[in-house]
Amino acid sequence: MKDLKLKECNKRNFDRGHGAKELRQLTRGERVWIRNMKRYGKIHAYAPFPRSYIVQTWQGQVQRNRVHLIRAPEGSRLDRSFHEAPETLQPHHLMNHHPLLDPQ
Repeated sequence: MKDLKLKECNKRNFDRGHGAKELRQLTRGERVWIRNMKRYGKIHAYAPFPRSYIVQTWQGQVQRNRVHLIRAPEGSRLDRSFHEAPETLQPHHLMNHHPLLDPQ
């Protein structure tokens, strides 16, 4: 009991000092800004890892952790190249080999 309280106290202090916070889960089809790529994309599927997503961009699909994804505001001007991309993009290599991912 004492160890559990100490562990909770340590976590709270660490999170407070490092600005850690829970991020809202994203939904399939939601438009996002990919911070480390500096481009827009759409959530395609959940990745098999915690807090990770497969994101469709105009160049193909990428896997990113939630911390790298920012919800695009509704009505915002999205990257033109994303809308001009061909409809049939080749799936990311993970999509063909991982049984947990649902490409639909």
